[in-house]
Amino acid sequence: MSSAELKRKLLGDRVSKSIEDVEVDGVGTIRIRPLSRREMAEVSELEGFEQEAHILSLAVVDPVLTVDEVREWQACSPAGEINRVAMAVNRLSKITPGADKEQYKSV
Repeated sequence: MSSAELKRKLLGDRVSKSIEDVEVDGVGTIRIRPLSRREMAEVSELEGFEQEAHILSLAVVDPVLTVDEVREWQACSPAGEINRVAMAVNRLSKITPGADKEQYKSV
């Protein structure tokens, strides 16, 4: 592979192409995508539910949800429901829970 081809692939959008369906029990199927490194950096200063709301507003692509709508979802859903979606986002983003905080300590 040439350097130009390698660079094109490296800099190409791979985030929006990695879509996955997640079943929300009793609700239906939602579509999610991974977060980019830049997006993880942007939400890394947030904590707890606020960080989760921002991450899910970026990662859930169908239906599109605002941060306020994710906050509403947090308030009205069983605890494990969002956790299942968040774990799928982490897996797609190739991170482990808590890794986002650790990786930015050195930045």
